[in-house]
Amino acid sequence: MASLLSVENLQVQFQTKKGINTAVDGVSFSIEKGRILGIVGESGCGKSVTSMSILQLLGSNARISGGSIKLDGKELVELPEKEMCKIRGNDIAMIFQDPMTALNPTLTIGNQLMEPIMLHQNCNKKEAWTRAVDVLKRVGIAAPEKRMKEYPHQLSGGMRQRVMIAMAVSCEPRLLIADEPTTALDVTIQAQILELMCELREKMGTAIMLITHDMGVVAETADDVLVLYAGKAVEYGSIEDIFERPKHPYTQGLLNSIPRLDEDVEMLNTIEGTVPAPDAMPSGCRFAPRCPYGNPRCMTEKPGVYHAENSLVSCFRYEGEK
Repeated sequence: MASLLSVENLQVQFQTKKGINTAVDGVSFSIEKGRILGIVGESGCGKSVTSMSILQLLGSNARISGGSIKLDGKELVELPEKEMCKIRGNDIAMIFQDPMTALNPTLTIGNQLMEPIMLHQNCNKKEAWTRAVDVLKRVGIAAPEKRMKEYPHQLSGGMRQRVMIAMAVSCEPRLLIADEPTTALDVTIQAQILELMCELREKMGTAIMLITHDMGVVAETADDVLVLYAGKAVEYGSIEDIFERPKHPYTQGLLNSIPRLDEDVEMLNTIEGTVPAPDAMPSGCRFAPRCPYGNPRCMTEKPGVYHAENSLVSCFRYEGEK
């Protein structure tokens, strides 16, 4: 099946007082219609920057310095802002990490829901109201007519997240980007939000790019997984390959950090050290200073991308494998 979204060798740079920092360096992946790609990694690994690049919503001090982003074969990099406005919210929609800051506190839920519908679906106000009420029902919000007249602060965290999802799917996008959609929600609400996203995928055929640091969330929902570390893609494969046969030491460390119910341990496993700052990247493999298998070559040379069984891995341990 042809890819709905194809990202090739993406490179994103930020201009800072100390110079130019590369936040995303040579990342490649694709998403097919109706599939869920989980993008995982610690904070500072480049997950959100990658998603903002797709939507062309980077800050004024950032730019895409290399690579390609194609939606159904259409190149998005350097696409005029007027054309991107037609794509955002219509073909590609996003669920932002914090609904309290993403929603406008001065506007009612109804006004915020109706705006993209009127903009992209050529609806009048009455038609947009009816459609907005319907989409609130679809995401499981009770008394939708009442909620339409309320403000974000009058809703619970779970309901605000459902409103964000309603806004994102109101125009039936082909691609939904979900940036930490379950952050700060209790476990019960997390499960409901993830179930809702899976239902939308099944009913609408929407492809989903799920960004998270929670490997458990990925295990429940994703079809494929991309593991990022310090702006680099270190492993890419199916959910089965990543979880059952992880290759990269960083992926192995992430999975070993997940608490298990069948193990009685006093201390949780951790990955020693921290993600390097953008202006202090190692000259060789970026994970080398934290890697249990690191050697002098890793400290000075950058590994390529190698095929290991069905996965793509950036680690010298798999050099030469086919």
